Amino acid sequence: MINLILLACLLAIASLSAQVLLLLPVDLSGWLHLPNWLSLTLILLAISWCLGD
Repeated sequence: MINLILLACLLAIASLSAQVLLLLPVDLSGWLHLPNWLSLTLILLAISWCLGD
């Protein structure tokens, strides 16, 4: 039962972090009229730089 609660919490955290890290910057870049592939590439580069990969 604890594992199920922990899994639900991790799923909620992952969903919120995906919205903040990926979807929000893509929506904000919509008014810049950048192509989607460019904005996604910039976001992925920023995330990989922050993680140190």
